[in-house]
Amino acid sequence: MNVYLSPILYAPQNPKAIKKIIRILEKERLTEKEVDTLTDVVDSTKQVDNLREEYEAYQNKPISRLHLWQEQTRRTIETTYINYA
Repeated sequence: MNVYLSPILYAPQNPKAIKKIIRILEKERLTEKEVDTLTDVVDSTKQVDNLREEYEAYQNKPISRLHLWQEQTRRTIETTYINYA
């Protein structure tokens, strides 16, 4: 699991954040400031806060629970991108 990629996949569940994210990512090249802004937007969403809590909760869980969580995460991502496509 890539802990750096997952938050940017969860942040689009936030309607305000998705507009800002799209506006930044539509550019051909990003400046360092734009990358910082993107990181701030992603980190400030409630969805990413919830994701952090889930990461912490699963740190001490058996591997079988992690597989269940991964499946739930996959379904969430699919649903998110179907809704915004």
